[in-house]
Amino acid sequence: MKQLRIILATLCLAACGAESALPPIGCPEGTERTRSGTCIPLDGADALGEDTAVGGDTGLVDSGGTVDTGSTDTGSTDTATGGDTSADTGVPPCSAAGLAINEIYPNPDGTDGDREFIEISGPPSSSALGILITVFRASDGEQNFVVSLRGTFDENGLMLVGGAGVPGARVALTESLPNSNAYYLLTACGGAYADSLIYADTIVQGLRTEGSPIAAPGDGEAFSRCAERADTNDNLADFEAATPTPGLPAARTDFAAGSPCRVGPCDPALFDDVRLSEVLYDPAGTDSDGSGSREFVEITGPPGTSAERFTVVAYNGSTGLPVLERPLVGTFPENGLFVLGGRSLNPTQDIACSSGCIQNDAEAVQLIGCDGSVVDALAWKDVAMPPLGEGAPAPDAADGSSLSRCNLLVESGDNALDFVVTTPTPGTAIAPDEALCR
Repeated sequence: MKQLRIILATLCLAACGAESALPPIGCPEGTERTRSGTCIPLDGADALGEDTAVGGDTGLVDSGGTVDTGSTDTGSTDTATGGDTSADTGVPPCSAAGLAINEIYPNPDGTDGDREFIEISGPPSSSALGILITVFRASDGEQNFVVSLRGTFDENGLMLVGGAGVPGARVALTESLPNSNAYYLLTACGGAYADSLIYADTIVQGLRTEGSPIAAPGDGEAFSRCAERADTNDNLADFEAATPTPGLPAARTDFAAGSPCRVGPCDPALFDDVRLSEVLYDPAGTDSDGSGSREFVEITGPPGTSAERFTVVAYNGSTGLPVLERPLVGTFPENGLFVLGGRSLNPTQDIACSSGCIQNDAEAVQLIGCDGSVVDALAWKDVAMPPLGEGAPAPDAADGSSLSRCNLLVESGDNALDFVVTTPTPGTAIAPDEALCR
């Protein structure tokens, strides 16, 4: 009996130790074999465990930017372009390195139909298995749908997700992309945060965003990553409106002339003749007429010169916190008056909000140069943060009236002396008899 127990114990030790000592036969390089025989990446294995479901019920983003992938139901989005899964070979890129949202086209001209697309960039020829694009409603964090990528990135490092009318789409997009109020989250397998893009006026807390949101895309307008500079982790700086180019390499030539992707050297000497010239912060009636905000900020500068070196920032005068931050795009027109305003004004650039972009009472607007300096500032009424303006605050303009600079060539450094209440004239200098300048 004693000999039998010894033999059984010896057999047990051999059997129990054999599994843990199994070499990673059949597993690709950079992976290891688990007790269940599954090959998992060495990098990020703890995050994956042995259950690597890439489900679509991602819930809200937590403070670490990870996603709860507890469900494998991806809703009604059919992310496969066919039944052949032979392209899903190799090891999923569980490192988020090199993954980014490259271009998005949510609002084609006319009926959006099946022409919408999302373009993702990643390491050329690498597997896209396990990568998720999750679309949320930005105002409350409600998940709209999830797209699971498959196959491999092409030789240019691009993966095109698009509707049936998008040539070359490698992953089907059967849900409609939101025209406004949207948050896109890109994650690698295991929920590792890779990138995000947002266009919204109201953003719920808890979303992991990058800098300031971009403007809501207009009809026929795509937003593409600026290839001329490295990722700044700021959507507003990294993306620019462009002609849709699904599936084309990242090097872009179709940005509008004077795009932020073409900003030249930052020379403070170019700031001397640039200043705020008119602000309408409280239009008559509602601030929005349904097609966009009627508020605007007008800036004067040398005709034909670039306006891209400047950013308009509007503040809550009571708290000193910014409520709007928009870089200028393009050049100063022939009359030197650049208008940043709502869509209903058809200005040079849309400030991308329906109302409340510039708050009505005791607020301020600043013009910031590319070196971070305050080029010009205007505060009105009894603003509680005097440093936001220059000198004494300008008077409060009644509904439907604006604050205009008395003389476009004069800067005294005192808002109370330089600005008067006038009839709004976006893109046009005020009439001399209306200036009432002292």
